[in-house]
Amino acid sequence: MEFSKNNKHIVEYCQSNKGKHIKCEQTGTIYSIWQIEDIPKKNREFSVQEFLPQYVGIASLGIKYLVAVNLYNGKVISVPFIPMDIDSSIELADNIDNLTIID
Repeated sequence: MEFSKNNKHIVEYCQSNKGKHIKCEQTGTIYSIWQIEDIPKKNREFSVQEFLPQYVGIASLGIKYLVAVNLYNGKVISVPFIPMDIDSSIELADNIDNLTIID
C-alpha cells in the first residue's frame, strides 16, 4: 500500500502522534496508534483493503479492534478484526482531527 498526496494528512497525523493513543469517548476504549512505517505492513497483514476497501487502518487494540480512516470522506471508525465488517463498526469521529488523543 502506497500513500498518495490524498493521504498526506493521515501520514502527518500518525507521525505527529507517534507513541500516543486514541480514546473512544463512547466506550472508553484506548487504541494504540501505529508507527507510520508499520501502517502498510499491518494493513496488508490484516487484509484491511479486502474487507474495508475505502479505509486504511491506523491504530488498534491488540488484535481485537481496528481503527480505520475512510480515504474518501475522512470518517474514523472502530471495527472488530473478526468480523471486519462495516456493519460491525462504530464511528469514532467525523475526521482524524476530532479524535481524542492521550499519551
